Amino acid sequence: MNRTGRTLALGCLLLLQPLLA
Repeated sequence: MNRTGRTLALGCLLLLQPLLA
């Protein structure tokens, strides 16, 4: 479960990075 949470968090950050940048 921890791995899934981390993967989702990293995915969200990667998707938000281009939007914020």
